[in-house]
Amino acid sequence: KPERNIGPEEIESIKKLFLSSLDQLQEDYRNNIFGDYKAWTTRYGVDIKNIEEAISFLSFHEGLHGSVITSHKRMVQQK
Repeated sequence: KPERNIGPEEIESIKKLFLSSLDQLQEDYRNNIFGDYKAWTTRYGVDIKNIEEAISFLSFHEGLHGSVITSHKRMVQQK
């Protein structure tokens, strides 16, 4: 449940944070800081054994968030 409306400045800040997080992930991957990656299973039953599998799953996971955001946006626009 949204707690408040956000303005364009906050939306822009969120976009920048998202992109900078990807840049940081790329840098960390290049620096091999995930060498001792601990395997785990997601709530969707996906086994993730290494950082490459985790990065692949990240796109799916973020897609879920994007779908929910789009759905919420449509509901708000219909009211």
